[in-house]
Amino acid sequence: MGNLKVLMSGDDANPSKRFAESTKVLTKWFRKWSDAFPSHVVTEMQIAVYLEALDDLTPEQIDRGCREATRTAEQLPKPGHIRAGLKAIGAQQSQQVFLGPPLLAYPRISQEERDEALARSEELRKRLGSAPARVTRPTLTVRPSTLSLEEQKRILREKGYIPYSR
Repeated sequence: MGNLKVLMSGDDANPSKRFAESTKVLTKWFRKWSDAFPSHVVTEMQIAVYLEALDDLTPEQIDRGCREATRTAEQLPKPGHIRAGLKAIGAQQSQQVFLGPPLLAYPRISQEERDEALARSEELRKRLGSAPARVTRPTLTVRPSTLSLEEQKRILREKGYIPYSR
């Protein structure tokens, strides 16, 4: 596998490291698949074709896609099965709705307790000798992106923030 050369797309800081990690991930899955599907012979060329077909995915995405493709495989998973598995995971994750933390239940307080708390707060302000300090927030400078919308989407897909779709 040392002389496999597949062009990697994308603007990774270190594409050779990504290629090596992707190769390790696919090799691990091909070992498992060769046990599950013994009639399929795995060659270096076959791994190279898979790497080329999946070069826009991160090693983590390839691993998740292979795991999902294995769960539903009736035959040796192809690159399309891996992509479909990754897409299915994204669809499952997008169906999960986070409604926020559960509501907290605070004990009811009487009007007397409320008035007493306000009086204590006022007394504390007088002792400190000033009004409550005003919180200053740092200003945020927003710069327009130098990347196109499609490039931004591709980066977000690679990082797993949005599901892969074509």
